[in-house]
Amino acid sequence: MSLPFRQFGDSADAGINVESDDYPTTAELLAMEDQANKADLELTVTDDPDPVAAGTDLTWTAVVTNHGPNPAAAVSLSDTLPAQTPFVAADPACKAAAGTVTCGPRRPAVGASRTVTITAHVPADLVHDAGGPVALANQAVADNLVGPDPDAGNDGASTTTTVVAVADLAVSDFVAQAPPTQLVIGGTLDVTLHGTVASNGPSSPMDATLTTAAARTRARPSRRPRPRGASPPWRSAPRTADSTFTVGCDRPGAHTYRFTASVTPARPGDTDPVRRTTTGRSSSPSTASCRSGSTSSRRAASRRRSSSRAASPPSPS
Repeated sequence: MSLPFRQFGDSADAGINVESDDYPTTAELLAMEDQANKADLELTVTDDPDPVAAGTDLTWTAVVTNHGPNPAAAVSLSDTLPAQTPFVAADPACKAAAGTVTCGPRRPAVGASRTVTITAHVPADLVHDAGGPVALANQAVADNLVGPDPDAGNDGASTTTTVVAVADLAVSDFVAQAPPTQLVIGGTLDVTLHGTVASNGPSSPMDATLTTAAARTRARPSRRPRPRGASPPWRSAPRTADSTFTVGCDRPGAHTYRFTASVTPARPGDTDPVRRTTTGRSSSPSTASCRSGSTSSRRAASRRRSSSRAASPPSPS
């Protein structure tokens, strides 16, 4: 049963409580919500440093800017790290999982920006294992979770960072082992120099070339010296390097021979940041008196030299 009710002023035969406005449809409500939350987001990503040394940290800075026309109610940022770089740290609003860092939500007003920093570690052996510099790609996307973006083309950004090998190489204790104190004019003797080659990182290992030289009259290398073994120097494990020189003299008197060794990166693109100040060099002077003598004297001098070498302690491995 229905009971008709009339408001004051309604005629007896008029409709009861007629509504003049229609309710909006669901589609119309959604369209209004989209219009109210529409925001043009722009994302930029920069890296620091570039190039980056293997064995150090790399930081990306992502900046999300809201160009309007409305405030962005909920903006999230998703950043995909390079596969070779483990996550280290990010802003408190960020979480890392499976190589992806997710940050947000943020609420930037029209014209406002929000900045996020993300840090990852570059492995010390990345460049050495790859055989040369490596390019790391970082990709990020900003998303307005509650509204459309009229220009989605600037919602993503990426940057590429070059990884290089940088290590403080050093050679030390380049010392003559039992050097001769006397030489016969016209004769020669071998002198063994013992040194230590090391890499202080941050990149490790690094292939290195050891160069030795001798100065003063008759000093000359008998062979091209190289570090002992085929492996390059490691940051935490210095390696020994022995070099042999043949020395002689052609006039009487005291002669001083100076032996030097320097270590440099072997691969193009690898650098030693402190080479300009320390030169990765070590030197060892040795003085001998040159005198005339017969063949038998030369042989005796050679036997004395051989005996001295046999009594010297063995080189550490």
